[in-house]
Amino acid sequence: MSDIPNTMPPFHNPLPGGFTDVNPEQPTLRDYFAAAALTGFVAEGAYVPDGTAKAAYEMADAMLEARKQ
Repeated sequence: MSDIPNTMPPFHNPLPGGFTDVNPEQPTLRDYFAAAALTGFVAEGAYVPDGTAKAAYEMADAMLEARKQ
């Protein structure tokens, strides 16, 4: 697992006063990126049950790291 914080939800509901309604069950930005990567892997026929999900999260971590630059 990455040390990169992944608590930012990709979608949120802004509330009056600047507060944000964040549901702890809501997928994080890291989850969103991993789902996008997983979709690409499956579309390319690169699905391996034991390794594809891990690879998708590794790709998500790389995307989060790239956002810092």
